[in-house]
Amino acid sequence: MSLMRLQSPVRLLALALILLLTASGQLAADTLRIRMIRATPEAADGVAPGLQDVLPVLRRTLAFKSYQLDGEATLPLPANGELLRVGVYQIICEGIADRLTVQISHGNKRILRTVATVRRDQPVILGGFPVRTGGARMFVLTVVD
Repeated sequence: MSLMRLQSPVRLLALALILLLTASGQLAADTLRIRMIRATPEAADGVAPGLQDVLPVLRRTLAFKSYQLDGEATLPLPANGELLRVGVYQIICEGIADRLTVQISHGNKRILRTVATVRRDQPVILGGFPVRTGGARMFVLTVVD
């Protein structure tokens, strides 16, 4: 009998621990952050404050001097194919961060479809579409808490 009584509190404790871990995992779920930027070769426009966290990667991989934040959106991961609107673009993401399918459209025209691996502290830069006012349009994807 005493063995059964010991097992019962242990079982309850284990169950409580599992529920706690599950709940905290849901509260700390990853979020995909999508930022639409405009990059230009002129340094006069500077860098938007909202891009400071990805600026080292932008400067290391691209030949532009100015980066402006023109729009952004977030969605929980794993992505379920929900349509997002960022400026005049429609973005559909589906899957987990390690294998995220991303589709970007402008109007009725799909301009990009790719599969990317997006990791924390490793932004993914998509695009390079020309902008009428000069420069290039890009999308920066990052995983955040």
